[in-house]
Amino acid sequence: MARAVAIGLWLIRYIEEAPHMRASRITAEVIRCGFTESVHDIIACVRDAEGKVVLAAGDISRPAMPRSSLKPLQALAPQAAGVVDAFGLTQREAAIFCGSHHGESFHVEAVESILRKIGLDGSALQCGSHWPCEAASNELRSRGEEPRAAHNNCSGKHAGMLAYCVRMGLDTHTYLDQQHPLQRQNVKNLAEMADVPPEAIAVGIDGCAAPTFGLPIEGMALAFARLGAPDAAPEGLAGACRDIVAAMAAHPEMVAGTNGSCTRIMAATKGAVIVKSGAEAFSAMSIPGHRLGLALKVVDGGFRASVPAALACLCSLGIICRADLGELEDLFEPPIHNCRGDVVGRIAVTL
Repeated sequence: MARAVAIGLWLIRYIEEAPHMRASRITAEVIRCGFTESVHDIIACVRDAEGKVVLAAGDISRPAMPRSSLKPLQALAPQAAGVVDAFGLTQREAAIFCGSHHGESFHVEAVESILRKIGLDGSALQCGSHWPCEAASNELRSRGEEPRAAHNNCSGKHAGMLAYCVRMGLDTHTYLDQQHPLQRQNVKNLAEMADVPPEAIAVGIDGCAAPTFGLPIEGMALAFARLGAPDAAPEGLAGACRDIVAAMAAHPEMVAGTNGSCTRIMAATKGAVIVKSGAEAFSAMSIPGHRLGLALKVVDGGFRASVPAALACLCSLGIICRADLGELEDLFEPPIHNCRGDVVGRIAVTL
């Protein structure tokens, strides 16, 4: 009861006090031969590291679960605990803490290397297994192999969680329990980064069996702004924020993989935009050079709209220029192909 009251009071205060700058409605239209077939509504918020709302569309006080967009924030615990230096991890290995990787051979090797360095093996991963991207799956089948837990796209996050447990002398068998010290630390870090009371953060279970969290979309925007502006980060997290952003910028291939949208955007912008997408069409970006963070949710969960909508927001603020990023044209306005490969439509964002 007390938790429900706290959440209710928090949401009321946010709705009444937050400096919402309502932008015109943001939509992503699915257009086929000039005919609009579908329309995705977008909730988007951009805030600076001090909390000012720079862009808002839709109900940015609405709670959402960022899912895998949380990974850079969940990586704060192991980074702040000093696991990289303690276990001799490479920056490339640290980057995969934040990844929803494609299960390519270099991803699996990085995860298994982390486990060896912390004195564990693949059996310690509790994320389950699934077939990776098509190319990696074909490689496994050609060898007559089944996917291992390390092929799970969240295995890097789990390896980071295990590294934290080993570093802090915590039980590694129960690291996914919501009351485990690791998960309590994750809630604390998220609450401080997003300026949200811990009791107002909802807890669910992600596809990889780890706890996932829900918070206002504008809180997530603030957290990602602070991720790229370490001087504005909560006490004790500045160094971790700096290291996480540096790792993702230097090794974008570990955050997604070959042809992955997150990887491509970070590579094309040379790390000026730090990106992490999440399930159910959530997208979060940190723009360190501008001290800004973006959080975006496609209301109906249509992932095809999230990346072009996020890029359109950055263009509207003058952070990036579409004309300068021709290699990302298919992300700005994704084409729709038929079975012969003909372009028969497109996804267009309207702000």
